Amino acid sequence: MDIAIVTGAETPLGLSLIQRLVRQGYRVHGIGNNFSKVTFSDPQFFAHSCGSD
Repeated sequence: MDIAIVTGAETPLGLSLIQRLVRQGYRVHGIGNNFSKVTFSDPQFFAHSCGSD
């Protein structure tokens, strides 16, 4: 399984990219400041917060 790292993962563009990568079979690690409003959830998506949630 391939792994991808997406910065700015909590932004609309970042989330769109994450969803596309997950559909293609990637395990995706998203790095962002605040994931409190992110509703996307998938077993292959891992959110890593660098700020406050």
